[in-house]
Amino acid sequence: AISISDFLEAVGRKAHEYLSRHSSQEYHVILPLNVEYARLADNESFTVCGQSLHCMTWLDIQRTYAIDKLVAEIRQYLFDAAERDLWHWSGTPLIVKTRARTSQSAFQRAFDAYDLFCAILNFVHDTDRVQLGKPKPMASVYQAAGYGVFLPEGSLAEPFIVEENLAFQNHLMSRCDLQPVLRMLDEINREQRLRHSTQRFSDALRSFSSALGTTNWSNAYLSLWQAMEILTFGQQKKYDMNQVAERALTLAKGDDTARDFLNICADRRNDLVHRGQFSP
Repeated sequence: AISISDFLEAVGRKAHEYLSRHSSQEYHVILPLNVEYARLADNESFTVCGQSLHCMTWLDIQRTYAIDKLVAEIRQYLFDAAERDLWHWSGTPLIVKTRARTSQSAFQRAFDAYDLFCAILNFVHDTDRVQLGKPKPMASVYQAAGYGVFLPEGSLAEPFIVEENLAFQNHLMSRCDLQPVLRMLDEINREQRLRHSTQRFSDALRSFSSALGTTNWSNAYLSLWQAMEILTFGQQKKYDMNQVAERALTLAKGDDTARDFLNICADRRNDLVHRGQFSP
């Protein structure tokens, strides 16, 4: 019979073998941001979720990393990419230098910080607007069509590609008010390890930004509703949409008109989900 100590010893050997074969190494993750570099030039980096997003120019990036190889890889997979720029060359490539066991792990860690940073930018710079003609995303910052994980000497380790419409990827955000962005980042970073509510707020920001980044208005509506669910119930699972509406009404100190409006919104949300247009 195998004793517990023998079993634990065997597990330890296997764990040591795995760690020896998959030791961590440094990766550099390139994350294109469609904000004009001049608007961010006074800040060398932004700290988000423990990751430092360093601001660089595309000229500096191209001197150090195999960007042509990354562009070629992305264009192999994206329809119509050969005729379009994948990002605006006056924008700001962000770089995250991190240690990880795999390029996938390095990318996910960096992308989580980048995604939240984009969400904060979109929240701060959201404005009321009316669209005429072909619909466009309401976001100020669009996530890039593709990203690259590189080794420190500059060779491409792995591309990561987003299946999105490329029509808006070369949009450039030339107005950026950094002070409220920095205040929000400070608040999130300071309370990240202290209160679970900060994670709730970050998740709601991501849903809000997702709503602004699409021209599928049903998905946009439901992403906004999902942000309200996160803010009102967090990780709880047992609630219905009318309860979300009621709690949102309490938080917003709304009146009877607001209650009627939120109940209509809840019914609309249920109708869209039941028709299979969105999986919450």
